[in-house]
Amino acid sequence: MNIPTKDFKVKVGGFNVPVMYRDDDEYTRYARDGNPDGMFVTVDELRGPRIFLHASLLKQPNHRDYVFFHELMHCACYACGLKSAPKLNEEYIVHSLANTLLQVIKDNPKIFSS
Repeated sequence: MNIPTKDFKVKVGGFNVPVMYRDDDEYTRYARDGNPDGMFVTVDELRGPRIFLHASLLKQPNHRDYVFFHELMHCACYACGLKSAPKLNEEYIVHSLANTLLQVIKDNPKIFSS
């Protein structure tokens, strides 16, 4: 994957989602589980969804691929309305799908490269 090493945007459904590398107060304000590698957050309706990646991932490209893809899956769940589904264990689903789909993309570069 060619994930940019500076802040960028990714289109998911109808959203242009900012992806930001952070390790500052803005990052820790949204971190609910201590200091995670990445987070998908919906701040409010005006600012829309965002993906935060911890800046330390810049030194870990393979792990960065997984974390970005994992948070992207959370964003996809949000974009297609799955976040509001009752009794959905989203974290389990996202973790499983992210691992599998990321490997499919890596194993089939001719199909997924532009």
